[in-house]
Amino acid sequence: MASQPHLAREDPSGGNGDKSPTISKELSGCAAAKADELATGREMPPEAGRHPEPAGEQWDFDHEGENRRRLPRLAEKYLRR
Repeated sequence: MASQPHLAREDPSGGNGDKSPTISKELSGCAAAKADELATGREMPPEAGRHPEPAGEQWDFDHEGENRRRLPRLAEKYLRR
């Protein structure tokens, strides 16, 4: 059995005293792709990691009036009058 690459950094504290191991975003993405490859027997297509543009009309979530108009029940419950 081939040795597995070490995903955690050698110094898990990262110099900040935290002793929990960390995995870089790049390595965690590689781990997910490798797991998928092992499960399916084929490589993930390059576009698999891309997210599509959001559907629907874009609006400002920080604008209270828009929130009240688009989400009236939530606005009634959570926004101040």
